[in-house]
Amino acid sequence: MWVDRYAVEHRRPWHEWARVRTRRLIRGLPDALVTPFETNLDTAFVVGCGHSGTTLLAAKLGRLAGCFLPGWETGAFLPDRGLYWSKAAFGTILRTAEAAGGRVVLEKTPKHVHCAARIRRLLPRAKFLVVVRNPVDTCGSLLQRFGDLQAVIERWNMDNAAALSLLDGPASLLVRYEDLTARAEGTFAQAAAFIGLDWDPAALGPGTTAFSTDSPDRNMALRAAQVARGVHAAAEGWRDRLSAAQSGQIENDTAAIARRLGYGT
Repeated sequence: MWVDRYAVEHRRPWHEWARVRTRRLIRGLPDALVTPFETNLDTAFVVGCGHSGTTLLAAKLGRLAGCFLPGWETGAFLPDRGLYWSKAAFGTILRTAEAAGGRVVLEKTPKHVHCAARIRRLLPRAKFLVVVRNPVDTCGSLLQRFGDLQAVIERWNMDNAAALSLLDGPASLLVRYEDLTARAEGTFAQAAAFIGLDWDPAALGPGTTAFSTDSPDRNMALRAAQVARGVHAAAEGWRDRLSAAQSGQIENDTAAIARRLGYGT
């Protein structure tokens, strides 16, 4: 197996390696010729490890006046199709936002945490909301979905290492899941101000969001239903999902990065 940092299921069989790498190389050949967007809209990207609260943050901010949020994970800047396709795909989103009267385009694809350079190549003023969550809760949630503890630990470390690198650069704001749920008002307001939106506490209440519960993606439909509820403090759900041995392994294997993000001792 080889590790593809851009893929949700990042462990991929070796027989796919040459095909994937060759496709990305060929489709990326025109990248140097692609010019940045000319747009007056502000753009912001919600990124981070999956199951860390990215959907929650995007969904509630997307309810604010002036915000245009696509109701799906666009994956527009993943490298599989090259920057020429990225510009065409995201250009459609920008034009739709303009027609809808949006001022800020907010996009949520967690794996874009690995694509900051590609995004800034086309959108030099882009901002990033980098969402993190303690590793035992994140891995406990990921384990329910993927079923392989070592793989989800690897995923947490890989994506959060990229988050740390992104936070070392400009125009990036750290957002903790624990603050989103326990200190929602101040945390959401700070995120809104960072990307240029006026805060309205009503955004935190229950109600529809840009994400559809009818999504053909079962995981996305579940997340859409969850974030349509009001925001409330989240208990340590991992205690119902993980054994003591599993939580201990997660804490041990993620410690180096977790400490840098302010988790653990």
